[in-house]
Amino acid sequence: GIFCVSFVRHEFCPQAQAAGLDLQLRIDAGVPRRILGDEMRLRQVLVNLLGNALKFTDQGGVELIVEKTGEGLLRFEVEDTGIGISDEHTRHLFSEFTQADSSTTKSYEGTGLGLSLSQRFCELMGGHITFTSKLGEGSVFSISIPRHVKMKRSVNIPHSSDTSGDYPKSA
Repeated sequence: GIFCVSFVRHEFCPQAQAAGLDLQLRIDAGVPRRILGDEMRLRQVLVNLLGNALKFTDQGGVELIVEKTGEGLLRFEVEDTGIGISDEHTRHLFSEFTQADSSTTKSYEGTGLGLSLSQRFCELMGGHITFTSKLGEGSVFSISIPRHVKMKRSVNIPHSSDTSGDYPKSA
């Protein structure tokens, strides 16, 4: 099946709807239909970033944007309107078993291991992960990977016409 669309629909649309959140998917027209990459690693990174975005967002929504950059890279951005991350907690964000704030653990269960692994997987694919965040306003996590990673399997990436648009929150 088509990687991103099936991934979002099956894994995260029900979770977003149950939480009353908007979940949007935007794949720019310039993104090739197939990339050569490591499907398992890319999927795991996106599972972690989308899962975190939904987990740490109480209202508003989450958007996954896929676009081609001029440097032969694909960029996957996960943007949310969640709780955000304070400047003082960003230094250790990609450390194993670290969560931004211990009080966050009480409200939003998690170990923090996912971001460390996501960073490592991006590096193994020849890419990188970055983020911007503003406390109380949300975060944007961005991964960039080469369009032609020499790995086992190709990954299907749909054009915008292949999607059924946004996945709105339930009425």
